Amino acid sequence: SGDGGGGAKSASAALAASLTKSGKVKKVTVVAVGEEAPSDNSPGKGEGDDGKKKDKDKDKAKKDDKREKDKAKQDAAAAADKKEKKEKKRKKKREKAKVLFDYDADGDTELTIKQGWVIDVLAKTNEDWWEGRYKDNVGFFPRNYVEMIDDKSDDDKKPTRRARVLFDYDATGATELTIQTGQIVTVIDDSNPDWMEGQYANAVGFFPKNYVELIDDDDDDGGHNPVAGVFDDDDDDSSSSSSSSDDDDDDD
Repeated sequence: SGDGGGGAKSASAALAASLTKSGKVKKVTVVAVGEEAPSDNSPGKGEGDDGKKKDKDKDKAKKDDKREKDKAKQDAAAAADKKEKKEKKRKKKREKAKVLFDYDADGDTELTIKQGWVIDVLAKTNEDWWEGRYKDNVGFFPRNYVEMIDDKSDDDKKPTRRARVLFDYDATGATELTIQTGQIVTVIDDSNPDWMEGQYANAVGFFPKNYVELIDDDDDDGGHNPVAGVFDDDDDDSSSSSSSSDDDDDDD
């Protein structure tokens, strides 16, 4: 009571601090007479900090998880948008030019072109140089080495040429065309000695020239086997031989 009570509490607090500092005890709680001592089950300062840290880590984990999910959604949306734009660009009508003179690229940014090739014109950069593509190769070339292929009326268009696929070929790039034996493809350009550009269904691309054979417009036999004729003569010879043998037996 009075100052005596306050002095006793101060002395007790000093003693508690001294004992805690000496390391003899871990925790000393000083209470006045009549006060209720805190429960031993109540969390200490350290335990409270640990709980806050755990809650903070949990919140951070939730935020990180949400951030990753949002990023995955954004990436998926971006990929879908890129695919759509690429598909629109592929379907967009391409300007084409026919090569008049050979040109050998003088650097990585230029495009080698050969007389007779039909190339895609990507950009008419200036009066002297254009950017084009042939198969997987893209680069610049002299503008006066080519002539644009203009759209013609139905009356002026050349007859559509077609080719029958002799062997399967799986495309190895975006500019190539997968073809299968027996298919009939529309020929777009066959000026290259090794590669032909053609169309099957809605797909357009290049494929090896020796994998197909040109066919006449009146030949619609899509199931024709191009190598079947190899054995026809043998069968005929065998039949003739059999007939001759039978005739000889009859003569005997």
